[in-house]
Amino acid sequence: MFKIENESELRQCFRPIDRDTLEIPGRIKFPLFVRDYLAWRESSGHRTYLVVTDPESQKTLGVAFRNDSASTPVTRHCEWCHSSGGSSQIGLLVADASDRKSVGIHLCRDLSCQAKLESRSQLTGENTRLLARTLNGRISDFLKRCLF
Repeated sequence: MFKIENESELRQCFRPIDRDTLEIPGRIKFPLFVRDYLAWRESSGHRTYLVVTDPESQKTLGVAFRNDSASTPVTRHCEWCHSSGGSSQIGLLVADASDRKSVGIHLCRDLSCQAKLESRSQLTGENTRLLARTLNGRISDFLKRCLF
């Protein structure tokens, strides 16, 4: 669990390359207590934002993803929570690694992976906290390998 005191602190979590596009929804109230990660889609649906704490450094990291335009109804697989769904639910989310390089990954478009894993654990009896740790590990691994 981590705490974000105010909007300025939330903005500082994001990489400088993402701060110009950041759209914080008015429904977010501060101080903000976050259990595993925070995710939201901007009002246009073009970007999805993620804020998570790196388990090693305990530093709060924020990333802005661009959503690809889903033109064909194809079933896809989320690389973080392993849910399957149509292209309106799971798609290619792209983040800028630098001014010249972008990285894409197939994810739940709204990054609702945690909620999906909690639902799965209720149906299967799997340990919710173990699933959450596994998910957070996948998120951290991607961020470290590709963006930070």
